[in-house]
Amino acid sequence: MKMWLLRGTLVVAVLGLAGCGGGGGGGGSDISASYKGSTSQATVTTSNAKAVSVDAVQGVQNIATAGVLGKQVDNTSEATPQIQSIAKVLEESVVNIATKNVAKTVAVTVQDTIYGYSGSASFTINGNDSSGAFSGTITFSSYVESLSAPVISGAVTFSGAANTSTGTITSINMSLSNLRGVIGSQPYTLNGSIAISSGSSSKTLNISVVRTEDTNSRTYWAKDFSFVLTGNRMSVSGTYYDHVNGYVAVTTLTPLTVSTYSSTPTSGQLLFTGSNGSKARLTYTYTGYTLEIDASGNNTYVVVP
Repeated sequence: MKMWLLRGTLVVAVLGLAGCGGGGGGGGSDISASYKGSTSQATVTTSNAKAVSVDAVQGVQNIATAGVLGKQVDNTSEATPQIQSIAKVLEESVVNIATKNVAKTVAVTVQDTIYGYSGSASFTINGNDSSGAFSGTITFSSYVESLSAPVISGAVTFSGAANTSTGTITSINMSLSNLRGVIGSQPYTLNGSIAISSGSSSKTLNISVVRTEDTNSRTYWAKDFSFVLTGNRMSVSGTYYDHVNGYVAVTTLTPLTVSTYSSTPTSGQLLFTGSNGSKARLTYTYTGYTLEIDASGNNTYVVVP
């Protein structure tokens, strides 16, 4: 296996960020301290069903800006899963940093800086060719990738391992600590973690991230989310906290059909369970999704327009 260093621009894609994060903690501190919203279990109703179901999976809560952050959409296939999309960009950035340019047979530290449309993104990486282990940090300083991209400030710390025989990355852990982004007039801060592991037949993405909207201090927490992708079938589980409505438990009724963990599902069904048996059911098709709720917990569902 050869440890390589990126000298290009793929790192800069790291943040068109909209809410996301990895298996349990974040940023070297208790991620729960970043969440300031309701900690009660939500009562699922017609009025809040989309906020505690569609937004939980797609990460588009209160985001109306097009571009890298995505946009609020109706129940069509345009609604891409933003949480996973961000994780994918972060993953690709770290993979490229860890697998490009200079091979070493002993531990080595490499530093470099990338300049964008404005601002800079600097990284440091330590790689050991004999063990396959690596770690590092990407630090953004008022970084703007292109004219329409968000302004990014803050650090992403990462570590991981590679298969020394094949050179493939087998695991990545990333920590986001007060990572700030601004797009248009909407600033936000991210705290949490993302972990990705790959096996012979499946890939697992674990996320725990709190997104704080700086303009109103509202927070949204994707807690202990797990996306397990086997072939083109993906199961999802976790707990989603909405600032106003509280939390719901997310489970998979029928595995989602996807091309990657960041693509829009074309079939499958997820369940979002609130208090007193209230729940929302999200069913994906090729043309979009159908959202239904069982407000009374008697397994009688009605469609939410």
